[in-house]
Amino acid sequence: MAEQEKNIISINGSLAGLTFYKLNGKSVVRRTYGPSKQTINNNPAYKKTKNNNSEFAGATYISKTIRKGLGKTGKQFQDTYMASRLTGVCRTIIANGKGEHGKKTGNLLANPKLLVGFPLIKNRPINQRCIAKHALITKANRNSITLSFSNIAPTDHIQTPKKASHFNITLAIAITAPYTYHTNSKKYQPETTVNNGYGNTVSSHLMAINQSHQSISLSLKTTKTILHKTEAISVWLGYSYFQKSNLESLLLPNSQAMQCIAVL
Repeated sequence: MAEQEKNIISINGSLAGLTFYKLNGKSVVRRTYGPSKQTINNNPAYKKTKNNNSEFAGATYISKTIRKGLGKTGKQFQDTYMASRLTGVCRTIIANGKGEHGKKTGNLLANPKLLVGFPLIKNRPINQRCIAKHALITKANRNSITLSFSNIAPTDHIQTPKKASHFNITLAIAITAPYTYHTNSKKYQPETTVNNGYGNTVSSHLMAINQSHQSISLSLKTTKTILHKTEAISVWLGYSYFQKSNLESLLLPNSQAMQCIAVL
């Protein structure tokens, strides 16, 4: 709170985030703050705000679960604001879910297209690194995934980092259960917990950029136990570029790209 030294202009009320008023005969000013948590939760006038806050909290749980599944691999590929961007996508998934406002279910399987294409580094999708066509194969019980490339040619590499001589491919998965609102706890909770937040990853060997590579495939198991039919597997594909010498392989800065390519 600050005092106004000279009352050149007399203002009472709020303006541009500041509140002007009289206190003990003096004109004072303080920052304007929003309604308290108690007001939002109990005042009917803030019902929409309360519901928005509830669904945003649910979105943070889903985002955190995906990031937990991606683990260290995700951290290697992500930018500074990836978590907030992912939470924004999860907020949209909940907004498109079933139920009443404030209690809608967040289910990746119900809206898979909303997550597919999400890059861990903003404005760096995988097609800015490599445009080789891939195929994704999984069994009916979804307990394993295979990513395959019939051919990766030198011309498939786009915007190749300077000094790059080799590259590798990373396949990662993260399992996310649907999140539903529970009236008793007034919080979003996962419908299943055994596989929720589980992840797995595998990377290829280093391959020379100036050569063609045929029949490249990566496979991994997707679960710790039997996958529940409502649990979603988000599948992520990444490219990394290296400068390789006889003695070592150096991962080049700003060379990596990863994005979600499927939700199964």
